[in-house]
Amino acid sequence: MISQHNLISRTRKLFQGLFGIVKCRRVIVWILLCVTCGCSEFGPSYRISQKQRIVNEIRTKTALDLHKNYGLQPFGTGAQMMDEVWMLALSFIYDKPIDIDGGRVLLVHAVEEFLSQINKDERIRPYLGCYPFAPKNVEIRIFLRNPDHSTIESGKLSFLAAMHGGCQYESAGRLPADCMIHKESFAEAHWKVHSLELNPNVHQDTRTPL
Repeated sequence: MISQHNLISRTRKLFQGLFGIVKCRRVIVWILLCVTCGCSEFGPSYRISQKQRIVNEIRTKTALDLHKNYGLQPFGTGAQMMDEVWMLALSFIYDKPIDIDGGRVLLVHAVEEFLSQINKDERIRPYLGCYPFAPKNVEIRIFLRNPDHSTIESGKLSFLAAMHGGCQYESAGRLPADCMIHKESFAEAHWKVHSLELNPNVHQDTRTPL
């Protein structure tokens, strides 16, 4: 039985391997076409539902805004919406090595933007399993690589995610157990980011004035 952590780690390594093969622009075009058109295993004749169409539009708008404002490159989507919509997900590539503080800022703002787009769209409300959507109802995954598109060196932050109401930060390592650097609740991450924005003299880790 593969644990969720092992699955995420394997997926991250697979994506890192693909980075050297797939050019960024092709990835962006591919994912935006999928989000907009609703790619389906049933082929081009399959007509997507109104629910799926609205979800696609929301994810596309969020992905484009995050790309414009933070340089996050859209890379993938996900959802839990067999009947009602309970979770929506977006994945990104970020071509810049960052530390945990920088990653926390990206995650918090990405989650906030995603939730804003979902909760203000009245068309999606009849399909939501709960309203308003909360941080636990969205997932953001960010795969890091160097500016030259090469893989992040072992031991450095290479993957970060906000999911299940929490944030996690992982390094490039050989074993899943070696990857996890830090975990925190989204509420804690949110507090740190916005406290720092309001008062730069507050240390993110200790929550005490410097």
